[in-house]
Amino acid sequence: MPLKYTINKIENNIQKKHTAKYYAFAKSDGIMDLDDISKRIQEISTVSSIDTIAVIEGLIKVVGDGLVDGKTMKLGKFGIFSISIRSEGVEELDKFSLKNIVQYKINFLPGSYLKRLISNLKPMLLKHNSNE
Repeated sequence: MPLKYTINKIENNIQKKHTAKYYAFAKSDGIMDLDDISKRIQEISTVSSIDTIAVIEGLIKVVGDGLVDGKTMKLGKFGIFSISIRSEGVEELDKFSLKNIVQYKINFLPGSYLKRLISNLKPMLLKHNSNE
């Protein structure tokens, strides 16, 4: 199935000339929730949908617990999850406090399987509004 995308005109309000450029944006073709995923796995394996949900729920718990314990969670060909911190800088070390931490972020680095899928994508342009 091809990856659907649209092209949209975006104004650059930061530059003085306010130039506009056209950019591609991926468009979702729907949502697969946990039930959909578990049913699909049941179709392609010998594992029941109920067992699949139990394993995925367990995976979510273990990955979450590992992340908050400071671990990098490597899930083989799927990818790697880790946590990063964004903070405001201070001039002197003794001036730093938890108030300087402004964001915690979960990072995901795709593994070899997902990277291979992306490298073989076939994009398909959806109808473009030429009146822009």
